[in-house]
Order: sequence, then structure tokens, then C-alpha cells
Amino acid sequence: MSNAYEWATMEREYEDFPLLLRFPRGLPRERLKAKYPLRVVLTHTFSLRRFDGLPEARYNETLEEFDLAVLGLFACKGALAADIVVLGKLITNEPISYVEDECPQNSICLRSWWKSVIQVQTTVQGGHLSGRVAAAVMQHTYLNSRFKRAARLFVLTPIDDANQRAKLRVDYYLKEMAEPRQMFCWSRDPNTLGLTPEETYVSGTGDATTYCFELPGSRR
Repeated sequence: MSNAYEWATMEREYEDFPLLLRFPRGLPRERLKAKYPLRVVLTHTFSLRRFDGLPEARYNETLEEFDLAVLGLFACKGALAADIVVLGKLITNEPISYVEDECPQNSICLRSWWKSVIQVQTTVQGGHLSGRVAAAVMQHTYLNSRFKRAARLFVLTPIDDANQRAKLRVDYYLKEMAEPRQMFCWSRDPNTLGLTPEETYVSGTGDATTYCFELPGSRR
């Protein structure tokens, strides 16, 4: 990247220590945001530094293992990064009639391939998708109409195998669907009012404390 872009540099003072910064000019930010949708922030505190705040040369040498560990973390997450999370509604969900039954002879199989068509409202995570997207899923039986009406989060995984894509006639597996639930939030502990939710989520402290909970029968 250093050969492809002009680098801008600056020096600032932070907590009485020098802060040296640089960043490349002219980055195609919109294209990069679509390719790298996650923002990761790493905080590094120097344990050894010179009197002027700059790191010692011998200390820099010890950071090589740290650098490799960080790069390895991103490499390991590559498979997970292929997953795409979208918000949308299930339009159709039908058995894939053109795929032969893969159940072994004399066996009882409870699941088979189904095609789900999702109307994508927005891409939450991963590569951008829009419109109607078809995905294959292994499931047992039909989904009721109430299930299809609700807006849900769907986890889609691209099918890498070209033969599998041709066989299923879709580009994605449907890995998971999040069930929508309705939660109530206020500033009082529900247990003090005689309510006994299974779980209560508490955020904030003092006068800014909020209690969020789900009541039985409140699922959409």
C-alpha cells in the first residue's frame, strides 16, 4: 500500500507524550467499506519507552510476535467473514424438487433440501445484498405463514463449490434465522412490581439504569 498511495503524516501531543500518525491519501473508502465491513480497534500500551515517550528500539523488536498474532487473528476469521447477515422477510420456502433424495437406502431422514427466497431490506454484516436472494437450507417440514410475515435476521453463507451451486441452483446456504422477540424497557426492576421474567437485561447505572425484559407470550 505504501507504494500505491501518498502518505500524510502528522505529530500531536497526547497526555504529554508525542503521538506520531500517518494515513494514506486517496483511499477508495466506499469500495473498501463494502469489502471490509468490520472496524477493529486495537489499543496498545507501551511498557517500555524513552524519556520523550517514543518506544525503545529493542522493545520494538519484541513486538514482532504480537504483530504476527494480530495478523493471524484476521486470517483465522476469514471463513467467518464470508457469512452475510441480512434483515428481511421470507417470501417463499419450498422443497427443492429437482434435487434427488439424498437419504441412504433403508434409512429414515428427517431433513431435506428446501429453497428459501428472502426479500432483503438491508445488509447488516458482510458483502452487500439487495432485492430477492435465494438460499438452500436443510429442514424438516413447512414453515407457517406467521413465521414468514415477521422481519428476521438471516445468516447466509456463499456456496464455494460450483458443482453444489449448479445442483441446488442457488448461490447461498441459509445457515440461521433469528426469531424476533419483543422486549419492554423501563427504569424499574420488574421483580419489584411482581413481574417475573426469565431474564432481565440491565444497562447503565444510577438514575440512568434501564431494565429490559421479555414477558411470556410477547413473542411476535
